[in-house]
Amino acid sequence: MKKYLTIIQILFLFSIASCNNREACRISPEVQARCESIKKEISRLSTGINDTLKLEALQFLMEHVPYRTHYKVPNMTIYSDTIKKYTSTPKLQEEKLRELARLYSHQNGKEVVNDAFHLTGEQLFEHVSKVTDFYQLTPWSDQIPLHVFQEYLLPYNIYSNGNNSWINYYREQFFQENDSAILDVPLVDAFKIVHNWIYKKTKGFRVRWGNKGLNLPDLSPQTYNFLRAGSCDDIGKFSLIIMRSLSIPTSIDFTPTYLNRPSGHSWNTAVISENKFIPYISNNGTPGKYQNANFKLAKVYRQSFSGQTKQQKHFSNPLKPLSSLPKFIFYSDVTDQYTETSDLVIPLKKRFFQDNNIGWLSVFTREGWTPVARAKATKNSLTFNKVGRGGVYYVLNAQGKNITKKNAPFLLKPNGEILYFIPDTSHRTTINLFRKYTFYDRNAKWLERMIGGRFEGANSPDFSDREILSEITERPSEHFNTLHIENNTHYRYVRYLSPPQSRGNVAEIKFFGSDSIQSSLKGDVIGTKNYNNVRELAFDDNPLTFVRIWKRENIWVGMKFNKPEVISKIKYMPRNDMNAIQPGDEYELFYWNEEWKSLGRKTADSTTLQYDNAPSNALFWLKNHSAGREERIFSYENGQQVWW
Repeated sequence: MKKYLTIIQILFLFSIASCNNREACRISPEVQARCESIKKEISRLSTGINDTLKLEALQFLMEHVPYRTHYKVPNMTIYSDTIKKYTSTPKLQEEKLRELARLYSHQNGKEVVNDAFHLTGEQLFEHVSKVTDFYQLTPWSDQIPLHVFQEYLLPYNIYSNGNNSWINYYREQFFQENDSAILDVPLVDAFKIVHNWIYKKTKGFRVRWGNKGLNLPDLSPQTYNFLRAGSCDDIGKFSLIIMRSLSIPTSIDFTPTYLNRPSGHSWNTAVISENKFIPYISNNGTPGKYQNANFKLAKVYRQSFSGQTKQQKHFSNPLKPLSSLPKFIFYSDVTDQYTETSDLVIPLKKRFFQDNNIGWLSVFTREGWTPVARAKATKNSLTFNKVGRGGVYYVLNAQGKNITKKNAPFLLKPNGEILYFIPDTSHRTTINLFRKYTFYDRNAKWLERMIGGRFEGANSPDFSDREILSEITERPSEHFNTLHIENNTHYRYVRYLSPPQSRGNVAEIKFFGSDSIQSSLKGDVIGTKNYNNVRELAFDDNPLTFVRIWKRENIWVGMKFNKPEVISKIKYMPRNDMNAIQPGDEYELFYWNEEWKSLGRKTADSTTLQYDNAPSNALFWLKNHSAGREERIFSYENGQQVWW
């Protein structure tokens, strides 16, 4: 009797799944008809089944199929064939994928198809059986909540609609290369075993983003097994597919744009329970490590399967569309699982409702204020929940107009307090600028790697008769550093010998002869065994290229002259990002006052740029019109640039 009632109840829920909420009523008649056909087929296949989990799984999927869509990608076979053909030559595979991106990128993702037209009841039933049968063999099947199982283990697709053969495809691969230990250990230990296996498969994966991105369409689940280059999202899909095939609940978390950096990021997360998760990146061998520690989070979203239909509108924004994020993927906000957050209540202007009742919480990028969250206004305010602390925000409507009462960007301090940047143009001050972009810990490490390095001269090619010309004893500057050499000896060979574990990092070296006013000396580049012509980078007149040899010690680069020379001066530049003020470059300083207002253009004549007319309590942006794209906003406090 209990079995009979369970089936009847589930069939009843299926029958009302298309009409139990407002969003469902918007489903087209064609989709509704197709879903009814799928339900009837599942009803027939479910007859006599007394597995509660399997029946609940079928119910869950069918409740949400009407809302699920995917891209129908033209030329998918061409992508798949190319990826498989060049899987053993990653560099060539990447080149071929770039060619395809140029040919077909305008076609990718143009046609959106409802999943109901690609699924059959038999496919869904088979998928649920594969998932639940294996899951019930694991030690954790009675430990994780049903919600976690449904959202992060059960789904039949990721983005594209592939058949469910991927489950056995990856399971068989794993067990062919591993024992069955994951079926005898707790979930966390099983995750670590599988993560280690995935890491070995992906540690050479060539991650490409931004201007270097490959713009890949959503591939079939099996094709990702042969992919050797792509985005963070591409490698994330691959790991997610494998983890789910082995009954480890997994999702993809992402931040649309960092709070203090003009880019977003995505990574995998093993969802252990409602409150425990392990973020990770497949090609990093350390579970829990997913981003640079210096990067701050404004918002983090977790991809989910269920129809959180209002969430999908987060990024359907006419002000700044984030086209790389599929509109049909659902999200849940998990920012507070990663960082300290605040719930912000922002007072609004009185006439706001005459324009729009949606507000966008935005962060700075070089292209403009970029939305990371949306909220619907009440009569007098906007409420943004779970907002990451420690950075600057601005609130806009869809027309790009500020709608807050104070009409200014604000800093959400680490303690949760809000500080508005309202420039005081009646009180001007002098500010001295040294950079246009954040000076991270890594920048300091690049400079410090040269401490202990030394320059040597010799007349024997093996430097057995070497003499020290100069030694670096303190942290050098980001610019060219000059060493004056008081030694009249003639040398045929000169070199820079880097300290241990510094990877040989140096960007530029110039040796000058007895007449140091003349240009630097020329010769043949010599040094440690040359990997990919790395040692030439110290003499290529490009400060953004640098020596990097993965060897612990005895790394050196230098020159062999046609004849012995006296070295009177050495100029060198450490590895750096060229975001310090560069003499000769033209800069322009802006401050925000309802829009970016210029304080004038200046050509730098030293490594410091001075402005005498800067308003106090302002938010600034220094733009380099001569070179480079990396720029960040900053305030000026106690004579220092403070980066946001």
